[in-house]
Amino acid sequence: MTPAERKLGRPRDASVDAAIVQAVLEVLNEVGLGAMSMDAVAARAGVGKATIYRRWSSKEEMVIDAIASLVASVEVPVTDDIRTDLITLLARLRAFMNDARGGSIFPWLVGEVASGTDVGRHYANAVILPRRALIGEVIRRATEIGSLRPDLDVQLAVDMISGPAILLKIMQPLRGVDERWEEKLVDALLQGWQAKTG
Repeated sequence: MTPAERKLGRPRDASVDAAIVQAVLEVLNEVGLGAMSMDAVAARAGVGKATIYRRWSSKEEMVIDAIASLVASVEVPVTDDIRTDLITLLARLRAFMNDARGGSIFPWLVGEVASGTDVGRHYANAVILPRRALIGEVIRRATEIGSLRPDLDVQLAVDMISGPAILLKIMQPLRGVDERWEEKLVDALLQGWQAKTG
């Protein structure tokens, strides 16, 4: 029997996968990873437990895949205007952290990253590090074309951009958000980062 003739079984139902992922995120937000059970996710998704176990052998694997499904592709801004590029990157970062499907579990994920758990490491590798690399690439390019100081510490600059965004997400329920927050942060940072003229 050739590979083409071999019966591979029914393909996965994408709507079932989507329902399970949504259920994982909702249950995770409500009870946390420790109290989460495969039974609870199956019930919330409206599927049998066997459907869950055909896809994942543990709740940790299930959570990691659910989180990975939230990761959007990362694109580099294409302008030579560092102010515009950084504002765009910050706006995209905030939009990702506030995504309706996963934004509510972001503070919990920060704790997982800090604790070095499997879920935290996966989230860092799949989400945090690629976005840090992108911000660093944009800043580094700006130093090379003379928009920013050539002696700028790129990694420190990345911390100064991403740190306030993470803090804002955690503190947002207490302080709200200024609609011009990204512009104000970038303008404040650029005062010290921009190359000296004259």
